[in-house]
Amino acid sequence: MLNEQKNLITYATNNEAFDMNEKLKLILFALAVKPVTYVVLKVFPKKPQEAVRFEKMLNNAGIIFKKSRPKTFEEITGIKKNEIRWRIKGVWIGYDLFHTRTQKKEFEKYVRLAGKGRHTQADKIAGKLYDYPSCCVKDFIKMHNKPSLIVKKYSYHDYYKLMHTFDKKFPFIQHVPKSLNCKKTIVLNKEYKRALEKNAQKFLRMFSKKRSFKTDVLVDVSNDIVSEELLTTEGLSIWPVKDGHDYIFITKKPIDKKYWLISGLQKNYIERGAIFEAKIMMQYDYAEINLRKFKKQVGDLYHERKLPAQRK
Repeated sequence: MLNEQKNLITYATNNEAFDMNEKLKLILFALAVKPVTYVVLKVFPKKPQEAVRFEKMLNNAGIIFKKSRPKTFEEITGIKKNEIRWRIKGVWIGYDLFHTRTQKKEFEKYVRLAGKGRHTQADKIAGKLYDYPSCCVKDFIKMHNKPSLIVKKYSYHDYYKLMHTFDKKFPFIQHVPKSLNCKKTIVLNKEYKRALEKNAQKFLRMFSKKRSFKTDVLVDVSNDIVSEELLTTEGLSIWPVKDGHDYIFITKKPIDKKYWLISGLQKNYIERGAIFEAKIMMQYDYAEINLRKFKKQVGDLYHERKLPAQRK
């Protein structure tokens, strides 16, 4: 392994500028296991030159990249009764990373096609670029073009249960598998893990460590798939009738200095603003939540945001 690769792996592993899944993508790309990737870098006020430092490392490693314009990001800073307080913490920059100029040209073609609404052609190019199994790309295109096929194949509960199972079974991949038995996805997941075992042991220990917490959680909105073509009794949801709810739960207190938003599938309806005692298990880039005792209802939640004052 080249020094530039080692430096980039060490940088990704130890740097708070990358969330855990961003670290994973950057390290796999640095090892040339992934041909193309996209990572988000967070720039905090205490380290204003972080983007400059990252780009210098990319240039030293001979990595070609396209970057987005900086955009602000928010984090929860406090919860009081039914009020969720958000504050701007810095800016984020997205980087598309390539090993060759041919890959960059193909990516630009993909972007042009997507911008023209030619999603099938664009998704086929993207699938090859990011090294996703062709069977999974084909299935994604079919479902993306006709969301009603999802409804025919899955109930709401079955669909989100499958998505959570994918996250647990295939923690090293970035695509949506065609099924739990997809042979190419199984091979790819193992290949990525072996690369980390050989070249990024410290990150792998961090990523795969199991942690559990007991804390109170607030119930917020539920996840859904919407389609303007399918007006149903649930608004724009593709499911006319739902047999479950994939809720967003917000930890009442910080865990590792952060408030967490965790999705959890429930069979029964829960009123927004309910507070429960819960046990949370975290591993990889996935968290599993088990509700215990209902504590109280604080009313409908309100997300309060404050933008920085503009200079005159």
